[in-house]
Amino acid sequence: MEEKLNELINTIIAPFLKSHGFKKQKQYFYKTDSDFTFSINFPVDREYTENGAYVWLICGIYSAEFEGMMGRKIKPKSRGYDNIFSHNFSTITGTGDERLLIEKTSDLDVLGKEMIDILDKIMAFYSTITTLDVLMNHCLEHNYLVHHEDQLRYLAMIKNEEKSEKYLEKIKDKLYQISERAYAVYSQKLEKFKAEYSS
Repeated sequence: MEEKLNELINTIIAPFLKSHGFKKQKQYFYKTDSDFTFSINFPVDREYTENGAYVWLICGIYSAEFEGMMGRKIKPKSRGYDNIFSHNFSTITGTGDERLLIEKTSDLDVLGKEMIDILDKIMAFYSTITTLDVLMNHCLEHNYLVHHEDQLRYLAMIKNEEKSEKYLEKIKDKLYQISERAYAVYSQKLEKFKAEYSS
């Protein structure tokens, strides 16, 4: 499976991303454009199937200006949590799929076309990130609890009450959803124990 993924990356993904100005380090691609570093990473899921494995497609955006606002030293190479925006491709494409399945029998032409379609959408999204304000509006909408302290600090700095209220409302809704799911789990456990001790 690793060989199949490497073949897909080397023959289809790498040429496409290099044509868009990205540099390659193994399965990690990045491009710095003024303030922003855009990245795409292809980690393999530990959940292997019998004939292959799932692959994530993680998109990241790092902002030197934002790091400066936060009083942090600028990192020449950002990875993972360094990025204020770090999401799976489905956040950008709007698809329900969170992983791609690559099997030993996968047709690289078919898989490659699917991958290029996804990458086209990611490139189109990346082209819309032109200012820190645009990036942060997107993060405030989609990051939820991830980087919440940085986002709250940013909101306090820009003194925008409307954005602050909207973000806190999103957080409130998210926490409510989390509590509802947790409550359902505990309720199911109780019912299980009731059934166990009913006799």
